[in-house]
Amino acid sequence: MNNKFVNTLADLSDSVGLSFFIEDMKYSLYMKLKNPEEKQLKFIQDLSKWHQDGSNIVDALKEIRNAAVRSKVKNSFNERASTSIINAMENGQSFADGMKENFSDGLISLFGIGEKTNTVGQLITEYIKNIEEQKALGKTSISKLLYVGFVLLASISLMVAIHEQGVPMLLEMGLHVNKLTGDAKRLLAWSEVVATIWQPVSIVLTVLWLFYVVTKNNHNLNAKWLPNREFLDKFPPYSIHKQLTAMKIIKQISMLSKAGLSLKEIITTIIDNSTNYEKFYLRKIEHLLTNTTGTLAAYLDVGLLSDDLFYRLASLAKQEGEEAKISAIFVAGERSGEAAANEIEKTLKYIVPVAWLFMIIFVLVIILGIISFQGNAKNLI
Repeated sequence: MNNKFVNTLADLSDSVGLSFFIEDMKYSLYMKLKNPEEKQLKFIQDLSKWHQDGSNIVDALKEIRNAAVRSKVKNSFNERASTSIINAMENGQSFADGMKENFSDGLISLFGIGEKTNTVGQLITEYIKNIEEQKALGKTSISKLLYVGFVLLASISLMVAIHEQGVPMLLEMGLHVNKLTGDAKRLLAWSEVVATIWQPVSIVLTVLWLFYVVTKNNHNLNAKWLPNREFLDKFPPYSIHKQLTAMKIIKQISMLSKAGLSLKEIITTIIDNSTNYEKFYLRKIEHLLTNTTGTLAAYLDVGLLSDDLFYRLASLAKQEGEEAKISAIFVAGERSGEAAANEIEKTLKYIVPVAWLFMIIFVLVIILGIISFQGNAKNLI
């Protein structure tokens, strides 16, 4: 019985990608604490500026290291990163070799390609642009929810406080709360309902959010008691994650195409630094590249792109010539951001009005209830 229970738990863990999530979290936490992405990007940007000003790479790295030493921050990121790269280059290794242990696998891979194709500056500029675009999308959606979410949460908290603390305090004072009428009575009734359902609702929402966080980068939701991933991807927040994944992959393909890599070389390059969810689609593309002959659109017909983006890509990919193919990739890269933004906008179109509606109702009930409470004061005695 115990073995069966353990096996069931193991199957469930594999189905939702818990083990993958734990390993990813360990790596992410290590990188966030020791080598934050902001510091990695700032280092690359500073190095790029030094290089643009005419310094050679080694001299620029030494200046960055000297500045880090002068700051007197012991074992700072800039000091560790620049020292590691300088040592590698002085020993005949590549810039990318010196980045190990201090930079993400994606950045290391990008520099490796850039060194081989002499496109480091171009790739880094494109990489930073893509990162900033993805962050901007996240900030836009959060900013639209932040104010209404804060006021809604404050209203709910006030109602819970009225029921859990205000009413008992009035009863202890010997006041007849049950004699309240009108909006004051309605406020107490609403407060009781909100206080009763808030805890279980918040628990359910927390569990659902944790389930999403654990499973969003895993595709193997194939246990009998779990919904199919293709089904989940039709609804937010999974639908948003899918469009952001499409945006990331298409922009990587577009970026690496500028370095002269073929689609097959690009997929081989980025698949190692991808999440389990991304690998699901990348391996489909890899399979099509190996086993079929067709246009760029045919190779990317794996169910990842939105219909609008795919039809646009298919139309451009019909044009003959290598330039037309490259143009199709670049256009798809630009439009993939729009597809992700549209999916976020579509989701917010329903969530934000509902949040505003609840917020307005709660605020009105509280304000009118407090006003009515003052007029009902004589009924309490």
